[in-house]
Amino acid sequence: MVNSKKINIFIILIYFSLLLGFFYGEDSIGGAFNDYNSHSHIAEKFKSNFLYTLLNYNDLGHRHSPVFYILKSIFLNFGEIGQKILFLHLFLLIPIFFL
Repeated sequence: MVNSKKINIFIILIYFSLLLGFFYGEDSIGGAFNDYNSHSHIAEKFKSNFLYTLLNYNDLGHRHSPVFYILKSIFLNFGEIGQKILFLHLFLLIPIFFL
């Protein structure tokens, strides 16, 4: 029981450190801002002309799956901060799905 409480407290502390880093704009690697801008550019293309962008996706030169960009284009209406918070929590849940 004591170990379970310690693990839960540790997980909560890690979660709040991620939120704190998010709100302070932490970019320890230095390339996240450029990466975010390139992803936003592709998501805007999917939002403006979905079928054309999907059919010509190889011409864009990105190696990521178009599923990510399609999801990002759907959530563009949430605003930049809302979208970032949504994807932060979505990506935090991915390891739980694969346990």
